[in-house]
Amino acid sequence: MRYLSILGMPEIRRLILASFVKARTALQLADLTGIPIAKCYRLIWRLRAAGLMAVEAVFVSPNGRAKLLFRSRLPGLELFLRDNQLMGRIHSSPLLGPSEGG
Repeated sequence: MRYLSILGMPEIRRLILASFVKARTALQLADLTGIPIAKCYRLIWRLRAAGLMAVEAVFVSPNGRAKLLFRSRLPGLELFLRDNQLMGRIHSSPLLGPSEGG
């Protein structure tokens, strides 16, 4: 249930979907989602703090700067009705440990 408030933000959902299949840099995520880069970084850090996104890889760009590749740690969301209320169950990735990307 701790994820429900953060997942209520449309920008957060767009970032999770954009990094679901492939790890991407913050700039790539900003371009794909239409979120300004500064806000994108803030949301990425928020997702990382919640355990919903992790750094999958680090590489050095041609100009010598380190670039982080971010990937969603949310492989599944199950929605169902119970007593006429919409409920959700989030399946977080068993592949990434809690210390990775944090």
